[in-house]
Amino acid sequence: MIYSMLLGIAFQGFSQGLKPVKIDDQVSVSLPADFNKKDTLGQQIYNSNAEFGYITVIRSANPANTHVLKKEKDLNKVFKEYVNKVLKSSGSGTINNDHDTVINNNLKARTFMLETDDDNGHNYRQFMIVYTTPATYTFEYLYPDGRQDNARPEIKQFFSSVKFAPEVTRTDQYISSGGSSIFSSGVFYGLAGGIVIVLIIVLVTRNRNRTYQS
Repeated sequence: MIYSMLLGIAFQGFSQGLKPVKIDDQVSVSLPADFNKKDTLGQQIYNSNAEFGYITVIRSANPANTHVLKKEKDLNKVFKEYVNKVLKSSGSGTINNDHDTVINNNLKARTFMLETDDDNGHNYRQFMIVYTTPATYTFEYLYPDGRQDNARPEIKQFFSSVKFAPEVTRTDQYISSGGSSIFSSGVFYGLAGGIVIVLIIVLVTRNRNRTYQS
């Protein structure tokens, strides 16, 4: 309860619009003007207080030996593994509304909600994951219980602002549709990189919690 109150106070006073930020040559997303950027373990992490929540964006380069996925079912396995790692790292959290969606250029993304209720309060984290052969992108919006209605417009603005360059298409995620396929060894290396992303998400969140509680 105390954490949730502090979290709410921290979010107040950060009333600001979101502005486009270039993540790399292929991707941009709108963030608050005072975002922070960190480079760690070959990954770029962007985070900032928003008006009603907290935004995190992570770009993680996949290992150079990651092979192109063969089929859509291979991509689904990557998404499933990622969601499972997020759930496991949360402790006692639950995953809700886990489903695929299509964003610009017909790219396939996975969206889901992680709900946690622990010593840090009752919180929700909306995720969108986009996997491409060169890199995996994680977009996250966290907000405390009781702010769902207030946060909804900003959440929509944030996730709808994700833009990939026109040349990035579904073939940058997997080669073809239909048929059977199996993971190549390179894909498993890519998943190992995804595990690192999950650990970073947890680390960033814990550091943020300590900041609000101090």
